[in-house]
Amino acid sequence: MNMKKDSNFPNPSEIEKDALESLGTKSKVSNLSLNLDQEKLEELDLEIFKNTPALKILLVEDNPMNQEFFSCLASVKGWDMDIADNGQKALNYHAHTHYDLILMDIHLPILNGFETTKRIRDIERKKSKRTPIIAVSASAMEDDVIMALQSGMDDHISKPVNIDLLSKAVKKYTKI
Repeated sequence: MNMKKDSNFPNPSEIEKDALESLGTKSKVSNLSLNLDQEKLEELDLEIFKNTPALKILLVEDNPMNQEFFSCLASVKGWDMDIADNGQKALNYHAHTHYDLILMDIHLPILNGFETTKRIRDIERKKSKRTPIIAVSASAMEDDVIMALQSGMDDHISKPVNIDLLSKAVKKYTKI
């Protein structure tokens, strides 16, 4: 996994800490190091973690705690996940790697999620291929969802992430 941490990010929110703790993690927020309780992660009785093939996923997320949350999910499931912390890096990853799915934050440095998605769709039109892109964002107002869909995203999941909704979306867009 390509996970980078940047000390310039603000401390994680209580919601993010709660989300990680619900997965059985213990967080040392001061240095953003996490000790995963692997047994608790494996005990989760969610269909997303059972009998599904390995997927190649690009996570476009600038928040280290959210990166860690999704990394935990990917680790348990066996997904191969690359992490881009801004839209420009996401374009670079997409140019060189085939992904089964892209999870895209909206508020990103350098190039936001809407513009990144539009550029990905422009590139894909020339190649006659289409990678499913799911917005994963705290921006969950109706206008935000509409803007995500208009930019070319296939779906929108709000943060904090509901794992059941994520499971259904992954199944829907990857045909697993």
